[in-house]
Amino acid sequence: MNLRARAGLSTAAAATVALVLAAPAPASAAPAPPAAAVQVRTQALPPYQTWIADVTAVAGQAAGYLDDVLPNPSLKPAVVFDIDNTALQTTYRPGLTSPATPPILDIARQADADGAAIFLSPPARRSSAGRPS
Repeated sequence: MNLRARAGLSTAAAATVALVLAAPAPASAAPAPPAAAVQVRTQALPPYQTWIADVTAVAGQAAGYLDDVLPNPSLKPAVVFDIDNTALQTTYRPGLTSPATPPILDIARQADADGAAIFLSPPARRSSAGRPS
């Protein structure tokens, strides 16, 4: 179960923190659905204060999780952050440079201080047809 679900946050919340602790990648990814099966859902964004409260709640759980598992000399931990409006406030503070989201920056600093590798996952690229590629 992911942190957002454990925190009881709505799917409208745009906060997702992915924590990976030396987990192997699956051998193959599931095939993409046919173009006709892809549906685009648009949803209004929650107000900034709601969004940042959701991010802060998830970050609090992530900090507790990291306290439990780091540092552990038997692990080669890594923490992966989605930079599309999670680690960076790309939706709420768009521009050439978007500010870091403070509670997520704190998680990155905590993980780094405990010896975890930090990875930033770029947003999915869009094909010319508007689908992730």
